[in-house]
Amino acid sequence: MKKYSRRIRSDNLSWWLRIGKGKRRVFIFATSLVVAEVAVGGSEWANLGAGLIGAFATLIAAVITVRFQGGRQERKRRDKIKSNNLDFKDISEKNSFSALDVLKVLDLRDSPNPKEDVQGRAVLTDSHLVVREGDAGNGVIFCYATSGSISGASDRNAYEWGEIDPHSSFKQGIPAKSFALGVDLDSLPIGQVARINNRVAYCGAFDDADAESFETHIDRSTPSLTFLILFSPSHPCLSIKGEIDVGRDQWKRAEGNRPVILEGGTVVYWRVFADGGVNSLRHMSKYRLRWTWRHLIETPAGRHPLASLVREPEHEQ
Repeated sequence: MKKYSRRIRSDNLSWWLRIGKGKRRVFIFATSLVVAEVAVGGSEWANLGAGLIGAFATLIAAVITVRFQGGRQERKRRDKIKSNNLDFKDISEKNSFSALDVLKVLDLRDSPNPKEDVQGRAVLTDSHLVVREGDAGNGVIFCYATSGSISGASDRNAYEWGEIDPHSSFKQGIPAKSFALGVDLDSLPIGQVARINNRVAYCGAFDDADAESFETHIDRSTPSLTFLILFSPSHPCLSIKGEIDVGRDQWKRAEGNRPVILEGGTVVYWRVFADGGVNSLRHMSKYRLRWTWRHLIETPAGRHPLASLVREPEHEQ
């Protein structure tokens, strides 16, 4: 019983210290009214005191509830905001931005090149709807890697592009060429959004005639990530798998929410979204699409002679 009493007193003291000086003063004032009512007595004072106490109690309860709940929700939301904590040239992100939407459109209609001695060309449109959450950073930084050659630009006037140190191996241990694209958002007010469209061109990056892959990661907190891949009618997608990195480059095939093949293998669509009560996809989580494709000769009518080989990923063994 003594241990229980000590614990209660300790909890009461902790609560008293946590509520803040202003709330302690109001509490003391309200308590004084109760004491005065008891000491003086009388129906008029009792009625007045009861009214004042009720009004103060309602007001303070409302203020504490709103501030506590609002503050807790805001802290929980901001605690989940993660982004690149990178510095690139004059751009520094410092966890100051999140994204409401991420869309990646990979145009492979010129890959692979039908001529064996000519590299194929691919263009990635990397679109992000960015929200400014804090003022510590002045912009956002995007990272790209490839085993081929690469160039990048943004639709924003103020951006930086350049090579950075590779952070991992790429494609069976071949060292990756890594690049960063930094976009200046210093003039964007806190709480405002901006759509950023990056255009990244690859040469020789998707030239395997039988199978290829495209991998990306979550740069900053976002509720969803959408892939759209465009294939040439003469080199359509035959099968595809969506994979999620579960840690240390251990990949697991996405079940349930799988990518779909559309338009006779010329379009692939996959949307990854947060679920299970989580508001955002995990920061730095990685996602990969792996597909097989085949060079076909188009008929005059534009119908693939092997179109029947194109199958949905759920049929893949």
